[in-house]
Amino acid sequence: MNPLEFPSNYDQILLSQQLSPGIAIISGASNPRKLDIRDGMGLSGATVVLVGNALAKFNVKLRLWELKHFQDWDVWKKLLEPSPIARTMASKMARSIYHPLLAELNIKSAIVEEVSQLTQAEDDEIWEVDIKFVEYRKVRPMVAVAEGALDTTKPLSKWQQYAADLTSQVDALGKR
Repeated sequence: MNPLEFPSNYDQILLSQQLSPGIAIISGASNPRKLDIRDGMGLSGATVVLVGNALAKFNVKLRLWELKHFQDWDVWKKLLEPSPIARTMASKMARSIYHPLLAELNIKSAIVEEVSQLTQAEDDEIWEVDIKFVEYRKVRPMVAVAEGALDTTKPLSKWQQYAADLTSQVDALGKR
């Protein structure tokens, strides 16, 4: 999606199927990886092991300026409160979230980490609230060792193909 073609699609987030009030500004979202860099004393170079995908952390700033925004905020902010059940299970704390910039990074679910107070912005009529999120994703196994750049022009060896087939089977079982 192109923000210049459809700017209104970028104005709000959808949290638990409810649109945020005012204008939502997303920042800091990324697609981080967990890498284990293994080197040794007196050695040049290192081995990099991808041990998994890290969870993204991002911020949503809501800007409110109309009476309707504040009325909607009073209702919408209840989505940011943890339920008593959620205190023991992260999966119960997670909320579905949608914004085109988050979707581009495959972020579909998040947990509220922190909510700021309403703060008056530089313009006296605009008020802002910052909401910090941490991506939520179910755990799945993943370990791969980098052995140099992947040459996509060569066909896979029978062992590489066997490993790729096993990885696909594990991924398929993990989605069930």
